[in-house]
Amino acid sequence: MFAMKRPSLSRGSRARLLARLLTIWLALSALERLVLFLVFHTGSLEPGSLLACLAVGSSLDALTAGALCLPLSVPLVLAPSSWLGRRWLRATSVALALSAAVFLGFVEYFFFEEFLSRFNHVALDYLIYPTEVFTNLSASYDVPAYLGLALAAGVGLTALLERRMTQASFPRLGRRTRLSAL
Repeated sequence: MFAMKRPSLSRGSRARLLARLLTIWLALSALERLVLFLVFHTGSLEPGSLLACLAVGSSLDALTAGALCLPLSVPLVLAPSSWLGRRWLRATSVALALSAAVFLGFVEYFFFEEFLSRFNHVALDYLIYPTEVFTNLSASYDVPAYLGLALAAGVGLTALLERRMTQASFPRLGRRTRLSAL
């Protein structure tokens, strides 16, 4: 009898898609860090301080990317192959996730502009008093414009990603493989 080769998560399209999403997220984070440094850095712009900022930030972003792997990988492992194989469904999901990441970058920029810090305890107040916060935000910022820009960027990034995923196949994963991936 012929032995069927089990799909491997390490070489499979699911893992490649997750790796590409995380790479894009890390690139967006580095871009955001660079913009924050260039816009808000006081004093002379020394290459050493910029490189130190990017190095420390990249290591922290890598830790965060590790934490993001779980919520991103669970749907990739549990989603039926037929769903992932449907390009429009996969592309829509990816575009929404990348649009959310870009919008988060906008939010972090304006948060930094106001408080000269990344998200901190003040951001928790945003969660505790959402009505007041969203009312103030909609009065102070053109939220629909930034949502539109984020959506356009998410769609553009997805188009680049999907161009590389045209030949991707998402073989059915067995129950044991799914459980081991979780």
